[in-house]
Amino acid sequence: MLRCVVLSTLAMSRVVDAQQRAVVPTLLPSVRSLQRLVGDDIDVSAVTVAAAAGQQDHVAKQANRFGQELGATADATGLLIELRQEDTLSRAQLGSPVAQDAHGAIYGDESYELTLTERGMTIAAAAPPGLFYGTRTALQLLQKAQDQRLPPLRIMDAPVSACLLRTM
Repeated sequence: MLRCVVLSTLAMSRVVDAQQRAVVPTLLPSVRSLQRLVGDDIDVSAVTVAAAAGQQDHVAKQANRFGQELGATADATGLLIELRQEDTLSRAQLGSPVAQDAHGAIYGDESYELTLTERGMTIAAAAPPGLFYGTRTALQLLQKAQDQRLPPLRIMDAPVSACLLRTM
């Protein structure tokens, strides 16, 4: 009888462990591509934000501003969030076209890729607006993380359509 109790307790602990895996929070607006990667959940309770080495001044300023929003630690502890602008980054990698012209697809400067692994989070974009939108997605992820944990993931996003605002 004791043997059965031990086995059932062990089985129950495995079920509980499986249920405690981090979930990806709902993002608004929804992103075009979200891929959950293989690996253990990542502790996001403390973060450090930095511009990748060799980046332009505006990337460093955006990293500083984002770090302040998050209350990021300045002593390089916790999850490293790195911002980088990559002018050579293929916009085709960053999402679907946002508009079409006679010559084919046009990709917007608001496209970005956010990757979270055990090594840290990287937000990469071809232009400053993409970096900004990537930080907004990261902010939502970090604020909504259950138990301060997130699964490894990759998000690639771009606007669904170009928006034209007209004032009257």
